[in-house]
Amino acid sequence: SGRMFFHLAAASFRNADGILTLSHFTAVELISRFALEEKKVKVVPLGVDKRFLEEVPAAELKATRRRCNLPPAFLLFVGAQVPRKNLLRFLEALKIVHLHGIQIPLVLIGPWGEDTEAIRLRAEKLGIGHWVIMAGYLDEEDVRRAYRLATAFVFPSLCEGFGLPLVEAMASGIPVAASLSSAIPEVCRDAALYFRPESPESMAEKVISVIEDGELRQKLIARGKERARDFSWEKAAAETLEFYERVVRGL
Repeated sequence: SGRMFFHLAAASFRNADGILTLSHFTAVELISRFALEEKKVKVVPLGVDKRFLEEVPAAELKATRRRCNLPPAFLLFVGAQVPRKNLLRFLEALKIVHLHGIQIPLVLIGPWGEDTEAIRLRAEKLGIGHWVIMAGYLDEEDVRRAYRLATAFVFPSLCEGFGLPLVEAMASGIPVAASLSSAIPEVCRDAALYFRPESPESMAEKVISVIEDGELRQKLIARGKERARDFSWEKAAAETLEFYERVVRGL
C-alpha cells in the first residue's frame, strides 16, 4: 500500500549516505517530505542520446512514416498511457483544436497502460476516435524518426520528476507545448510553450499557437536545440561518479 511504501521509503532515505535525484523539483519534494539534510541530496539530470541531435536522411524518415503508418502532420506524445500523463484531459483540448478548424491527429507512442481503454472510449465519445493513433511500442530508430516527422510535441503530464521525452523532442528540432508543472519548466526553461494541465482550454490555446505561429515555432525550435545540448550522458556519469566519491569519503 501507499502508506507501507512511504514508511519503507522514509527509512531508506534516512539510512542512505547520499540520494541522487533527476531534478530540483524532486530534490525539494524529498527534502521537505522526509525532512532530509540538503547536502545528502544531489541533482543529476539525465542525458540525451546524441543521435537525437543528428540529422536524419529524408529516405529514412519516409520509410518510418510508411512502416509506422504516420500521418503527414501530427501532434506527438511519447510515454505511458497512465493517469498522471493527463491524456484524457488532453483529448478534450484536441477536440477544441479541431473545432478551431485545425484537424490534426494525435499520435501516442509508448506502452499501453491503465488509461488506454479510457482514452479510446473518450476519443470516440468526443467524435475524434480516428484522430487518435496508438502507435504502441516502436523501436529506437523509429521513435527517433517519429519525433522529426511530428508537427509538435505535447506533454500534458500532471507530475514529472524529469521527463526525458521533452529533451528528446527539443533535440529533434520540434516545438514543445507542455504542462507548467513539477520538473517540466526546469527541464525546458524558455524552450517550451507552457499550458495549465488542468485546463483543456489552456492546452488547446497553446497547441494552436505552436501550429499556427510560424515565428514562435522557429523560436521554440532554436531554443530547444540549444537547451537539449545541456543534457549529456558524459556529464551525468561524471557528476554521478563525483557524488559517489564524495559520499564514500563521508563529506
